Amino acid sequence: MRRYQRPFGGLRNADSGLEKLNVCHVAPRLRHSTDARPHDCACRAAQPRGVFAAAIYVALTPPGRDAPADPADYRFALTASRFPATVEFNGADAGQTAHYLARWLNSRCEAGPWSRAASATVAG
Repeated sequence: MRRYQRPFGGLRNADSGLEKLNVCHVAPRLRHSTDARPHDCACRAAQPRGVFAAAIYVALTPPGRDAPADPADYRFALTASRFPATVEFNGADAGQTAHYLARWLNSRCEAGPWSRAASATVAG
């Protein structure tokens, strides 16, 4: 009988973290496409073993402002199990900068460490 192993090592293992969150603007306007990659995967999007999705969070700021440092300043955008995942915005958000954070979720909805912030302008 195979024993279940927790993919995050108690949720403190930074090696299982989501290092890269790529955001690229895609047409039509008011949309961003996100692509999540684990730290050891430089060539393609892939999820670590034991992970079912990534929780993606976004914070909107005026142009030129830095990304918020506190994850509590970000709002939940979506849970993505396949990539690329699309985040849609309202017309009032056009011209602002969208800052993204993400974290892997296992089958028990336990979250791993936060990714580095990624930013893109919301085209209007």
